[in-house]
Amino acid sequence: KLSFEEVRNLLIASENDYNPPLSQWIDIEKCAQKWSEKAWFLIGKYANEIASVLVFYRNDVAGMLYVAHFSVSAKYRHKGIGHAMLSKLIEQYKGEYKKIELEVKKNSSAYAFYIQEGFECVEDRATKFYLVKPI
Repeated sequence: KLSFEEVRNLLIASENDYNPPLSQWIDIEKCAQKWSEKAWFLIGKYANEIASVLVFYRNDVAGMLYVAHFSVSAKYRHKGIGHAMLSKLIEQYKGEYKKIELEVKKNSSAYAFYIQEGFECVEDRATKFYLVKPI
């Protein structure tokens, strides 16, 4: 769990890891408030810098984890950090939860990444795909 300020700072730091920038499609203040109250975090570091942020919710009733946000800083992409973060999430929750679910924008490089990581597209939603991976 992280405080509002910690979450807000992480979102601001990942602002330019998105195209268009993150603040153009989410309200950073509202998102930071919600995530600081309800979400869980994995923070990936590389050379003592925050290289990746994975934000997720745990649904004990459904036995699933929902990834709400996953970013890898541009300068740290293609170094295996994304794979390592997902592996750590699975390692930490395997046996306790049955699957990981997330949405990804269509026509994004993230879609190919998730398919490579073993996610399956289970629903085509207007501008996004809904993906699931058993764990």
